[in-house]
Amino acid sequence: MSRDAGEKENPGTEERLKEAAHGLLTWYREYHRDLPWRRSKDPYKIWISEIMLQQTRVDTVLEYYPRFITLFPDIDTLARASEEQVLTSWKGLGYYSRARNAHQAARIIADRYGGAFPEDLQAIQALPGIGAYTAGAILSIAFGKAVPAIDGNVLRFIARLLLLQDARGSSALHRKVEHAVGRMIPDHQAADFTQALMEMGALVCIPGHPRCETCPVNTLCLACAHQMQSELPVKKERKKANPQMRYWVMAFVKENQVLMEYREKETLLGHLWGLPMILIKEGLDLVQGAKAHFGLDIEAGPVLGTFIHQFTHRSWHMEVVSCSIKQPGAIKSSLQWRHFDELPQMAIPTAFQKIMPLLVAGDAARQVQKGID
Repeated sequence: MSRDAGEKENPGTEERLKEAAHGLLTWYREYHRDLPWRRSKDPYKIWISEIMLQQTRVDTVLEYYPRFITLFPDIDTLARASEEQVLTSWKGLGYYSRARNAHQAARIIADRYGGAFPEDLQAIQALPGIGAYTAGAILSIAFGKAVPAIDGNVLRFIARLLLLQDARGSSALHRKVEHAVGRMIPDHQAADFTQALMEMGALVCIPGHPRCETCPVNTLCLACAHQMQSELPVKKERKKANPQMRYWVMAFVKENQVLMEYREKETLLGHLWGLPMILIKEGLDLVQGAKAHFGLDIEAGPVLGTFIHQFTHRSWHMEVVSCSIKQPGAIKSSLQWRHFDELPQMAIPTAFQKIMPLLVAGDAARQVQKGID
């Protein structure tokens, strides 16, 4: 990779990178965590672990990963599964687009590549839900190819090591880090080196105040030498607060059953189960909204509780209202009465899971009037 015109590099950078790579590998082989996905070179298992680890803590993934691999041990099994089976197995992990993309990608691999994971960078990145980082992780860890995998942990470590002061999230910083990592990868040791970088950023070179006293390459770190560890990577300007969307969530409960909605594909949390909800707008009350959106003639009762769910780019402020259906009759096909015992097996996202105990415990049932059969 060529260096941009006019871009200068500190003297001794090449030697610094080589020494740091050696120090990282030595440290990793002695102190790395024994994580289940590290016990395999199967690109499928590495891929699934990387997808699960996106914006999710390792402790959480440790619970879900073995269960998912047991249900779907290989690409062909995942490809043959129904979307509902995949989404149900993902319940609680959040960011359900990851599961949908993995399912779609598995079907493409099964159909186009006979179930064998492709080893070409462009072919991997063409799969749904796989970007440059995930592709690099698969190629380096599973296939031993010298392809950089740049995530937040790696970017932070390299920015501090080389005292890179470009803003976090900028293309300039990503380009410099990728170039540095590409030069660091030792011959025939790409798998361990990629994981060593990730481990260093996760355990030692952490955000804020890194644990420099335990870092095996602290004498090589320019940020450490200049006492600038907590300042790097340079933060971007603060974004505006995420918009808050306010909803009425309707709680229809009768005879240990709750009225659930199968959400449309195009909506947020599409192809998942939730409670019927209506966006709160000026000039629209809940009774009118239920009629307009669901064709239901309802009677609204008391507010049972208020819940807030934070997504990456927005938040939901949900007022759960006890409701009953006044006029018996047919309901939309997307609405179904489901018994409380069925709920654990349904693909219900966290936004609604936090509400369900309120209903199952009977707090709503005692206040909701008789529904329809």
